[in-house]
Amino acid sequence: MSREATPLEPTADELAVVVDEGPLNRPVIDLHTHLFPTPQFQAIWRHFDEHLWPVRYQGETDQLVETLLASGIERFAFSNYAHRPALARELNHWSADLARRHPRATAFGTFHPLDDVAGLAEEAFGPLGLAGFAVHCQAQRCYPDDPGLLPAYHLAEELGKVCLMHCGRAPESSPFADAGRFERLLRRYPRLTFVVAHLGAPDFDRYFDLLGVYENLFLDTAMLFTGFQPWTPRVGGLIEHQDRIIYGSNYPNLPYHLTRGVHGLLALELGSGIEDKILYSNAARLLSIEPPPRRRIPRPQP
Repeated sequence: MSREATPLEPTADELAVVVDEGPLNRPVIDLHTHLFPTPQFQAIWRHFDEHLWPVRYQGETDQLVETLLASGIERFAFSNYAHRPALARELNHWSADLARRHPRATAFGTFHPLDDVAGLAEEAFGPLGLAGFAVHCQAQRCYPDDPGLLPAYHLAEELGKVCLMHCGRAPESSPFADAGRFERLLRRYPRLTFVVAHLGAPDFDRYFDLLGVYENLFLDTAMLFTGFQPWTPRVGGLIEHQDRIIYGSNYPNLPYHLTRGVHGLLALELGSGIEDKILYSNAARLLSIEPPPRRRIPRPQP
């Protein structure tokens, strides 16, 4: 049985960090969330409970969406992944249907390299209207430049789609998480926008360096600046590359309150211009979302 998609009481660890669990009152786009059909989500949550951390938000999909939006998130993108062949088409149809029910959601597709990726990509980017696709090298056990995925990269580049890429070595080490092989994609598809999850954790400087070379690369901040992970990226990297850093949360697979990442970024005191870029306008530019009325969140008090 699934748990309710409502936050638990703050933990002692959270109380040691600046946390405001009230709704946000500034516009935020969350580019890094995951939504799956409930049976697959339950299997994923069991894996998290056994190997990573207890997932704080568990429930039916529509309930999870309501909880996310109730926190003050203005818009969000979501993805899932086909961990074996013959799942992708069903997941892509499911995602497209979910996005139709929730107009503040942007759906991304998934492909498995052993499927007919060319045909699935034509359907995903055409009739289904998906914004792009996600590759999770660890969960799908494939390299970023797996030959089976090349038709999706090629078509996505032609159509101006976006590729969400988890190719960093965290949170679970994997031989498939290979920054060198990912860089081959950046060179091969210079007109395709890639967004790497978790700032490429834990190899932050490697991915900041790639930002300096490849204009088609963005990084998201999922689960960083929260006090949960044992490492912290250089704040100077955020400032230097402020036009290509995007907020993400990893919701619902979180061990803490879902707005903690926003408040962690605000606590860095980067300035309102940089904050607006990371929390909203950079993602809005990628997803062709209009700017909302300007609002501000009160800063945490020392």
